[in-house]
Amino acid sequence: MKRAVISILLGVLVSAAFCAPIPAERAAEALLTAFFTGDEAGVARNSSPQGLRKFSGHDREELIREAARFGVFRGILSSRELGEDRVEVRCRFSAHPVRFLVSCAPDGRVNGFAVLPDIDIPRLTRAQMLADFDYLTAMLEKICPLFTVNRKVYDVDIPGTLAAYRSRITGGESPEAFYRLIQDALQACRGNHLWVTAALTELPPALHDFLSVYRGFVDPAALETTAAVTIREGGRRPAGPDLGLIYCEGAYYTKFDFTLHGVTYPRGMKLLSIDGISPELFLAEQNDHLDNFDAARKTFYDSGEIPFYTRSGRWGKMPLVFRFERPDGATVTFPLASGDKLIWKGPLRQPWHIPRLVEYLPGPEILYIRIPAMREEDIPFYRTQILEKSRNRKIRAVVLDVRNNPGGSDAVWNEILALLIPGPWSYSTTFALKDSPEMRRFLQQHREFYRRNRRSYDMPGLNEFRQVAVPYLDNEKFLAATFTKRQPGDRAVLPERVPVYVIAHNIYSSAGNLTAVAKQLDFVTSVGLDNPKSLGRGIDPFFFSLPNSKLVVSVEPALDLTGCRRAADTLHTGVEQKVDLTPAEYVEYWNSNPGRNPVPYLLHRDPFMQKILQLQHNR
Repeated sequence: MKRAVISILLGVLVSAAFCAPIPAERAAEALLTAFFTGDEAGVARNSSPQGLRKFSGHDREELIREAARFGVFRGILSSRELGEDRVEVRCRFSAHPVRFLVSCAPDGRVNGFAVLPDIDIPRLTRAQMLADFDYLTAMLEKICPLFTVNRKVYDVDIPGTLAAYRSRITGGESPEAFYRLIQDALQACRGNHLWVTAALTELPPALHDFLSVYRGFVDPAALETTAAVTIREGGRRPAGPDLGLIYCEGAYYTKFDFTLHGVTYPRGMKLLSIDGISPELFLAEQNDHLDNFDAARKTFYDSGEIPFYTRSGRWGKMPLVFRFERPDGATVTFPLASGDKLIWKGPLRQPWHIPRLVEYLPGPEILYIRIPAMREEDIPFYRTQILEKSRNRKIRAVVLDVRNNPGGSDAVWNEILALLIPGPWSYSTTFALKDSPEMRRFLQQHREFYRRNRRSYDMPGLNEFRQVAVPYLDNEKFLAATFTKRQPGDRAVLPERVPVYVIAHNIYSSAGNLTAVAKQLDFVTSVGLDNPKSLGRGIDPFFFSLPNSKLVVSVEPALDLTGCRRAADTLHTGVEQKVDLTPAEYVEYWNSNPGRNPVPYLLHRDPFMQKILQLQHNR
């Protein structure tokens, strides 16, 4: 029976490849009806190749289990297109109605679907949008500590930037378009954790009380609204092939070998121009979307998450002509259109794909600990593995690898350091916050939550903050206080202190807190590349909702003044020991594959570990 179903699916897929495009709305309705009624042929007929793999593979079982919560499928209630590639469909089930966001391929067939909150989001008048924007501006003035920092370091005028985006409001924006305008405005301000987010809807049940921190700032009704809008807009990407460009030393390079128009091009080609325009000038119109900062050149650059050329007004109208310099010095030119097929030839795994791991490296006698994210639920794993892998072994150094770590909980690295560092040790942080009634109320509710839930509170109490003027920030006044965290060192599994190295590259949030603390501890050293986004120790983000659109905005309210003497120091982006890589070496690093057993790679090919081995040798 199983083979027969697979044969039907494959047969329909082949025939579907030669069908004419179908309306996305019709395909979405037909796909959901077929999926929930068990019509395999109907699923295949309305699925793209990507969708068919999802609906007939492992993901299918998960989708069916999720659908079981809704009861029996009773039919389609309504549908509407949200753009060229997305359709919202509301279905009747025996338990209750359910909305789905269906994503479609260019030919209209379905790539996948996700569940949406079953709410209608009303359109706002221009007056309501302007009121929301004014409220956003007022709250940021009371909470965001970066107005002077960003002006001095980035030459970004936050009030002027917000005013410019406010002027774009016409009153004709859909809820999704208004969300994009707000999100673009916040990105252009270059804040920390500054965005519209549905993070508060994703709290586990054990942390539901965390919402009490934002009592009076976040309307409970805003949680579902923000989730609905962010799901609709999340993952929306401009259509077109990705050349895979990475930035290094002021230029963009192809990170992988790739095939286009039947020709294979090498990795490491330097981008010279697009339609005869230099990359710098081509990117000038997109400056607000560039979220990485090159401190040496004082310029923003593209992170590569979305191909920057697909955001250009030129894209999609006609092919763009790219000109590159090959590694051998020759130049190549080719057109690229939105419908072109480009195939990368990159590694299956890269150094930052190494999963959580604790491993003893016998040659250099190093305890290597890979931390891909600061997840509190991983603490028992690290505790057990550190104890096991260090038992009866000579350890001369410890490596904490946090490459591409997006952050999470400081409790993770605090616990790991407590297990590794014998004897008393401590670190301090000077927090600076905006002095406003809203900030004081937040601090009070923040502390009450931590005390009520018996969680470690790594912040000064409200009564410890004093108003101070910061000279290198034009004497701007902040509420400031210094908090010192002390560790007795009585739980360490190592008998004596050894050097601890933190491998840092492209990190954020809590991982940056670790590298900031490393600068205070003479036995901990950060090794890697300067970070393209601001770091430093912070606290939980401040969330607030806009009164009319019910969008929830977050912002990091704390500025880390620890050890700072100038505005740029407050970003804490530098590492203590830099790994010097030429553009060619950086491209090869992107193409290195640590494999399933990363130990040989770490010992012999990883440039970050080679730097650490050299530091150990020179001790």
